[in-house]
Amino acid sequence: TGWNIARQVALRAGLPVTTSGLTVNRFCSSGLQTIALAAQRIAAGEGEVYVAGGVESISCVQNEMNRHMFTDSWLTQHKPEIYWPMLQTAEQVAKRYRIDRERMDRYGAESQQKACAAQEAGRFKDEIAPIAVTAGVADAVMGLRSKEVTVAADEGLRAGTTYESVSGIKPALPAGTIAAGNASQFSDGAGACVVVGERYAE
Repeated sequence: TGWNIARQVALRAGLPVTTSGLTVNRFCSSGLQTIALAAQRIAAGEGEVYVAGGVESISCVQNEMNRHMFTDSWLTQHKPEIYWPMLQTAEQVAKRYRIDRERMDRYGAESQQKACAAQEAGRFKDEIAPIAVTAGVADAVMGLRSKEVTVAADEGLRAGTTYESVSGIKPALPAGTIAAGNASQFSDGAGACVVVGERYAE
């Protein structure tokens, strides 16, 4: 949003204005970084209770990113990979560590299978709180519309995924190894964890 989303979330959650909010931007690792920061602050004696998490609205930024003064000319010339998207980064990691397409596809399929089995067994029931949201819906006749929906489960799981079903998917880049079956999805979502010290928890 370009604003202090952590502060906005705290106020929207009903916390008093005396509650501070710290927004961290490490792109894909932002949520994990906030949890690490909360744990570090507790270990340092700087607080007892933190709510840490992450949020992404890829539908708002994927094609609408502010590109004004987006790149630095020196970096573009001397270190252009600083501006690589995750796709190029993933291809570089696969090449550097010799991770072939079959290994990635098998891992991706197994990940889906394990997640689907865990969801079916109710393993995420205590971790995902159902929430009513306003969703954008593309309609061929009416155009983009919105409707109220309740999200109660991870919508990215694909039941029935197998290595055979993903191994033939065309890679995103010519001669590349990253494809829809072995890459993370684009999605909107949020998550939060309450982080406390052991003494406080007791």
